[in-house]
Amino acid sequence: MKKKALIEVYRQDSKGDEGYFKEYPLVIDDSMSVYDVLWKIRSEVDTSLALPYFRCRKGICASCLMRINGVQRLACRIPVRDALSEDGTIRIAPPKGRPVLKDLVTGWGEHDGV
Repeated sequence: MKKKALIEVYRQDSKGDEGYFKEYPLVIDDSMSVYDVLWKIRSEVDTSLALPYFRCRKGICASCLMRINGVQRLACRIPVRDALSEDGTIRIAPPKGRPVLKDLVTGWGEHDGV
């Protein structure tokens, strides 16, 4: 089912910069995963959004670990219908404990550099 949603995505230009949230109003299909919604934003709205790329899409590789509405979860495994808050928003940020390289792309430890 199609729904209007406001997707709030963490943006950070490069390692060490201060991050902020950018809002993307979208019409989405509630059967999509949160990761599918991020790729929709990247391909149709804002090509500058940096996302981790992975192929598994089955929750195995953990490359899509993100904070979704404050809870660390795998974005490929969470349907939008389960992530939408009552007011129709989803807030997506990088996971805690990983250095942010750009937007939602993170390293695996404190020694990752760019």
